[in-house]
Amino acid sequence: MGGCSIFLRSSALTCRRAALSPAGRGGSVPRAASALSALRGRGHPLAALPGPPSWPLMGSLPDVLWKGGLKRQHETLVSTEGWGCCRVGMRVEVGEPRTHLEGFSSATPQAEYHRRFGKIFRMKLGAFDSVHIGAPCLLESLYRRESACPQRLEIKPWKAYRDYRDEGYGLLILEGKDWQRVRSAFQKKLMKPKEVVKLDNTINEVLEDFTHRIGAICNHSGQMEDVYSEFNKWSFESICLVLYGKRFGLLQQDVEEESLNFIKAVKTMMATFGMMMVTPVELHKGLNTKVWQAHTKAWDDIFKIAKHSIDSRLEKHSASPQEDFLCDIYSGGQLSKKELYATIAELQIAGVETTANSLLWALYNISRNPHVQQKLLREIQSVLAANESPTAESIKNMPYLKACLKESMRLTPSVPFTTRTIDTEMVLGDYVLPEGVSGLIYFIATFDGLSCKPLIFQSENNSAKSWVPPSGEEFPQTEIHSSLHHIGFRPKYFSVLFQGFPSDFSTIF
Repeated sequence: MGGCSIFLRSSALTCRRAALSPAGRGGSVPRAASALSALRGRGHPLAALPGPPSWPLMGSLPDVLWKGGLKRQHETLVSTEGWGCCRVGMRVEVGEPRTHLEGFSSATPQAEYHRRFGKIFRMKLGAFDSVHIGAPCLLESLYRRESACPQRLEIKPWKAYRDYRDEGYGLLILEGKDWQRVRSAFQKKLMKPKEVVKLDNTINEVLEDFTHRIGAICNHSGQMEDVYSEFNKWSFESICLVLYGKRFGLLQQDVEEESLNFIKAVKTMMATFGMMMVTPVELHKGLNTKVWQAHTKAWDDIFKIAKHSIDSRLEKHSASPQEDFLCDIYSGGQLSKKELYATIAELQIAGVETTANSLLWALYNISRNPHVQQKLLREIQSVLAANESPTAESIKNMPYLKACLKESMRLTPSVPFTTRTIDTEMVLGDYVLPEGVSGLIYFIATFDGLSCKPLIFQSENNSAKSWVPPSGEEFPQTEIHSSLHHIGFRPKYFSVLFQGFPSDFSTIF
């Protein structure tokens, strides 16, 4: 579900290097020349931060859109020379595993901006003003100075909808003590490893249907027409069986259109909220724009489906709430019914989007490296027979399988950056960041200082050991581990899935 970002263990390793390199000093003569004066005082003001050209009202939006915008967001994950430009058009040496970057044709705005302006710069996209952080030493400094309850970026369109419809806030929106209160209620039943192991049968039930479906829907050329959609169906069925104890039939041959409404609503919601981040959501709401209408309709559908499923489960187990985790959570009195609706709906969204994305990238990376597939198959065969299903216990004996996921998450995490809202004034680098500033923290695991070949998929990579999963990710990790086992036992599926990926992989997002 996102959570606090990662790699903090590795940040200190490159602090000195980032600070001493020309790029680490900001990549410009004026900034280097002013370093001494900055150290004598508290630092430069926010207005002194470098950044791309900014226009009235629009900020840097025209420049970003001209360079491709967010359509190629996953390319922002990759950099060379510490945190510099994106490595593109790469040609792989003979005998060297291929990477997920082969075929990309242009650097992204974010990578270019870090190359031009340094490890920290400021950007305005319409109404959205943010500071972009792209160096391990700054990330470490930020994490050490933030409060015990760090604030994430405020997603105003989501809050605007909840207030408009008088719905509750869930874990994606709540902050501080309210977030901790709701989180603790769910952690006891859904996020602890000892609870996740009880879901083995649930996970495997859906996976068996999913792997059978892969074989059934391939065309005569051995390809799947819509890979991403099929993964969304799998992740939706999995999270619904866990949350509601029921299936929606999305992995059957004939799927009712109504059953796909939640997935469609999630895609619409995700596609529309960005516009209302860079232009005031109040304006969209006041003018009742098409973007606001589509966004509101999407959330209406999401809450309608979630509420119906939750109410059915609460009614079914009302006599013995302690026997059902959802009823047990609600009967504990730690959260209101509105908060229950909101949090479950958000967990369901995360189950559809984040889990599917992570598995898709893992399979994509593995499918491009036959030697990894072979080693993975040998490990799986050494632990389980062909007709055995994986369990949390058996996966403990598959270190290479877990390393494959870690390495995939290092190269291609499910989101390209995490966020922070500065909750108290602090000096970061040479600059004073005031309270309330939004910070975008870029992915740093492909830096040269953390790996000898940072852009190559290396399951034995030492940097994979530095990957720390976000708190609360035990269930989706178990889902993905089990999925890699099921598909890893069927090597031909890697070929099927790989052929189903478009040549420009970023287009599926």
